[in-house]
Amino acid sequence: MTTESTLMSEFLAALWVMVPMALVFAFCEWLHHVKKVAVETTRKISHVVGGMAVLVLPWVAGTHWTVLGIAITFALVLVISKKLQLLPSIHNVARKTRGAEYYPIAVYLIFLLSAGNPLLYSVPILVMAFSDTGAAVVGQRYGLVSYRVIDGFRSLGGSVTFFGLTFALVLMGLGIAGYGDLPTVLLITLLTAIIVTAVEGISVHGADNILVPYATWLVLRHAIGLDRDELGLWVMGTALTLTMLLATYRQAKLNATAFMAAFVAGTLTFGLGGPLWFAILCVPYLLYSATRPLVADSAPHNSTDMPALVSTFSVSLLLVLAFGHTGEALMFVPFAASVATVAGIVMAGVLHSKAFGTVIVVLGGTLASMAALLPIAFADKVSPPMNVLVWLALLGGFVGPIAVQGFRGLEWSPSRARLGGVLMGTAAAATWVVGQVLG
Repeated sequence: MTTESTLMSEFLAALWVMVPMALVFAFCEWLHHVKKVAVETTRKISHVVGGMAVLVLPWVAGTHWTVLGIAITFALVLVISKKLQLLPSIHNVARKTRGAEYYPIAVYLIFLLSAGNPLLYSVPILVMAFSDTGAAVVGQRYGLVSYRVIDGFRSLGGSVTFFGLTFALVLMGLGIAGYGDLPTVLLITLLTAIIVTAVEGISVHGADNILVPYATWLVLRHAIGLDRDELGLWVMGTALTLTMLLATYRQAKLNATAFMAAFVAGTLTFGLGGPLWFAILCVPYLLYSATRPLVADSAPHNSTDMPALVSTFSVSLLLVLAFGHTGEALMFVPFAASVATVAGIVMAGVLHSKAFGTVIVVLGGTLASMAALLPIAFADKVSPPMNVLVWLALLGGFVGPIAVQGFRGLEWSPSRARLGGVLMGTAAAATWVVGQVLG
């Protein structure tokens, strides 16, 4: 094809999506202004129909640049119209949300990640469009039991609906693609529906429009490359994570969102990294659970919320995701260092709350970081050099608690100080990996 014909083909592909989307916006405005349809309803209509409109992209767009152009165009339209108080059928909702602006970003992200695979593109988009909308409709009318998510709410009815729709959509997608035998398909479907439902349950301010399709893509992409035994092991890891959290959530004072965030972290770590990664991650969590009642500020009303948990374990989870994307075995080094740092920070926090001296606090944190590495002793093989791994992890356990106290001295919030401490403790290991990769 000539350059002119290629450009024309991509232009027509863009129109194939942009014209229906413009018509959807116009229709929703007509419903809102003329028929007096509530904004929540018109917003859901645009959410579902928009998802159906962009489904054609893998078949009509020849390059991700076309999809990027579409995404930027609609993101600008949505951002500018919100500032100018236009498109009230989309924006005029009482709750805080940026879901409309995140929608085109999610479409481009999933198109880029799926790399032309229709299954890995279509299923995440359908889950975002239908499962999310169905959960909102049912949750508002038949929510049954509600639970708080930071400054928002979710309901049991909505979450069950989301799980059911996601299960059906993934099963349908795998069936149409002709992937695998029925037991394998059911295992993939079950894993995806469980994990993505938990992700949706902790997403606020419209972030589910990015997190839900990304999580769907991530689990599907990894799961379809596993055999039935490996999938069964992941299911067992999911059950083990749930059992551990049910046994410890009272002791750890986890609220509903912290419980689900810990569940997502545990299941993804087991599935993407494997049993050894999961075992190492469990050490600081179990240490935290065991020592939580000993901390001075752990009054009965002072529960562990999701921001507190995320600030502590987010670095470790990001390294798990990086390994899931790249498959780089050396990612295990900064992951182990980050977990060892968390263990050190947890123990140092307990000792500090009991007014022990600096030497005892630092020594206790270092010993806890060593305990986090104990599961490695039972591993058959660890690809990074053991001496490097141990020293970098111990360095993290030494540096992290000191950094936390320094940040607290700067009047940082506890969550921010913990995150800074984990980053400082992981920095040396991350630097070593970069040197190994580039060198």
